[in-house]
Amino acid sequence: SVIADYAGLTSGLICVYRIWMKRQLPSPLELLKKTSQGLSRFVKLNRDIFLRSLCLQATFTFMTFQGASFGDDVVAANAVLMSFLMIISYGMDGFAYAMEAMVGKAIGAKDKEELNQSLIGTFFWSFNICLVLTIAFAIAGSSLINMITTIPEVKSQAEVYLPWLIAMPLVSMWCFLLDGIFVGATKGKDMRNSMFVATCSFFAIFYLASGLENHALWLAMLSFMAMRGIGLGVLFISQWKKGEFLA
Repeated sequence: SVIADYAGLTSGLICVYRIWMKRQLPSPLELLKKTSQGLSRFVKLNRDIFLRSLCLQATFTFMTFQGASFGDDVVAANAVLMSFLMIISYGMDGFAYAMEAMVGKAIGAKDKEELNQSLIGTFFWSFNICLVLTIAFAIAGSSLINMITTIPEVKSQAEVYLPWLIAMPLVSMWCFLLDGIFVGATKGKDMRNSMFVATCSFFAIFYLASGLENHALWLAMLSFMAMRGIGLGVLFISQWKKGEFLA
């Protein structure tokens, strides 16, 4: 496998070299000088997204470890309910990716009208999808839990905390969509800062409501999603009014 990997790398480099020479492209050092500003922005964006992802993973890791302290049945129930969160994530990630592409294209073209149409259309369909998920979780949430686990104790615990997941789609849709908007606009610093605030609110709310035990965890998670959306929403509206978002 190692030999195959290096053989593929070598053949790829040879192909690149031949095409490079055939088209008489400038040397890599010259290209690097010309694109250094763009590369610097790209590296900073990746740094900010990495820090944002660390905060996101910290909250989910804390959910698992803290849930375990409430007992085996509770941590198992939380794992079951995380499947609901994954359904929301899979449903919304497609819209977020679409927003990244459309926003990037509109900003590159300085086309405010195209950006407006992209935002309105995506928010409309996202809201409808999340409304359907909310209704589905409310009506068929218990049935879905029964499909995931057959352990009576885990099922009963999961149903206790199911209302938090019923509220989750319409609350979390904003952070998914706004993430896509800010990635498309390469505004990593804003994403990073809003995630820092949301993460701090997650831990603050949990410890303030820790007497509620596992309910406090889900309250903190719902608040975390809400704060992500609120933070990015405030920044978006502020920049939009000032005409800075397309800049």
